[in-house]
Amino acid sequence: MLNFNVPGIYIIFNSKSNKAYIGSSTRSLSHRLLSMHKRQLIQGKHPNKNLQKDFNRDKKFFKFLVIQRIIKKSIETIEIFSVRVLKAEQYWIDFYDSYDCGYNKAPIAGNSTGVTWSHTNASKLKIREASLKMWRDPNHKQTVKKSHKKEIKNRSVKKELNRRFNIGKANKGKISGRKGKTYEEIHGKEKAKELRLKRQSFRWSKKDKLRISKTRKGKPSPFKGKTYEEIMGVEKANKVKKQRRDWVLQNIHGVDV
Repeated sequence: MLNFNVPGIYIIFNSKSNKAYIGSSTRSLSHRLLSMHKRQLIQGKHPNKNLQKDFNRDKKFFKFLVIQRIIKKSIETIEIFSVRVLKAEQYWIDFYDSYDCGYNKAPIAGNSTGVTWSHTNASKLKIREASLKMWRDPNHKQTVKKSHKKEIKNRSVKKELNRRFNIGKANKGKISGRKGKTYEEIHGKEKAKELRLKRQSFRWSKKDKLRISKTRKGKPSPFKGKTYEEIMGVEKANKVKKQRRDWVLQNIHGVDV
């Protein structure tokens, strides 16, 4: 009895029409040949439509055979072994002419070039009906519209933040053209008012400022001149920076993060 638990080349042969399907496995032929192909054909679920059609009509003429066993050498890597298996598979595809006169969908072993995949008419109809039913629902339309608006807003805000970051990077070390100017001079009265209101929403209250001032009065700050990384370590510093950035995005710019 042939050993199917080895790598190699297999053939699914139709003795009535002399058509063949050639395949290979770098692990176990029993999995590829018997477990996968044979089970799919018996269940009528094989992706190769021509092979499935002929099998349904002439099941008794089909044979599942091993035509070459290939043993992996101890010095071979899996990549080199896979190339050797594919070369052997290509030899048998050419030998049986299983691309032009058989069931193989691709002319080159291990390559899907030339293979075309398409839905059947029945599946196309099902997809169309499901899509129409979904878009007839007014709630679905509103949900999609809201998500699109949200996405557009998020993109525009992130684009603006990136633009500001790039400007800051380019102007690093240069004297600011805004230095000594008020919000009104820079942005105009309406925009300045809007920005001031936003800033007030996350400022310390006078009560909090007084409380902090009393607790720290006369004591030099232990953090003065130090970076986040020096104070709390790189990992914690990155976490705190991300939390601050997310807070600004959510509360100031209205972006979901």
